[in-house]
Amino acid sequence: MAAGFPSRHAKRGGEGSGAGGTTVLAGEFGNPLTLSLSPPGRGNPVAPSCLIRAAESEADAVAIFRFLCAAATPVLHCPINHEKSFAEIRRVVAERDYGFAYLAFEGTELVGTLGAIFVSWWYGDDHFFTDRWFFTLPGHRWAGPRLLAEGDAIAREVGVPLIVNLKQRRTTAATTFVQPLLLGESRRIANGE
Repeated sequence: MAAGFPSRHAKRGGEGSGAGGTTVLAGEFGNPLTLSLSPPGRGNPVAPSCLIRAAESEADAVAIFRFLCAAATPVLHCPINHEKSFAEIRRVVAERDYGFAYLAFEGTELVGTLGAIFVSWWYGDDHFFTDRWFFTLPGHRWAGPRLLAEGDAIAREVGVPLIVNLKQRRTTAATTFVQPLLLGESRRIANGE
């Protein structure tokens, strides 16, 4: 664990500070937030306000958990362990030396979130931030770049890189592309050919 990193979003004591337990989610694991996956307000001349803010409280951790259960489930590699995943979200939100999380709102609707942790390289003593989660709803493209801008600002302030894993690689893919430098030419390998 890192000795700590400076933060633009210093945590306050009390709720969300990591002290004590919580019963906020008792009985709620089966009821993730219901989300609309279509763009809101088509034809509405008054666009809702867009806001990015730091996650700072237990309520923010609950909102992130519900959002991720609804928005991320289709692309996850295994079933969600609700207790484990909520504990990690709470840790990222509450423990200043561990990481940070941001929320993106359009009006009052949560449309995206970025959570990052502060870790060291496996081969050395330097550190970096990497995403623990990064999801935005379809139809809210503005949120992704703005969440990343906040993460980049924190990483620059600390003097370390922010590494975000934007691509997934499924090991069951039928086709693999091999880089030309590895084989001397570009070859496509499909179904074990």
